[in-house]
Amino acid sequence: MVRVRTDEGITGVAEATPRPTVYSESHRIHIHAIKKWSEPMLMSLDPAYTEKIWGKLNTIKWNPTAKGAIDLARYDTVAQARNLPLWEIAGRIR
Repeated sequence: MVRVRTDEGITGVAEATPRPTVYSESHRIHIHAIKKWSEPMLMSLDPAYTEKIWGKLNTIKWNPTAKGAIDLARYDTVAQARNLPLWEIAGRIR
């Protein structure tokens, strides 16, 4: 489970399912990629800024499942902040 917490106290969640036979990713790789690379570079960014966040995430080689989970958890925080269901906001953040 990936959690994205905002400074307003909102927590978004998403699942990062390991797919070792497809992407060669494991839970250990997810944890390392998120804790060591993604978390430090995304710490001060607003979760609503999709392009800025993906610009940072794209500097990390591979790890598509971890990146996808961060993205979904980020959408979850934005939906909660806007008091909207996640399905309604997905794909509309700019």
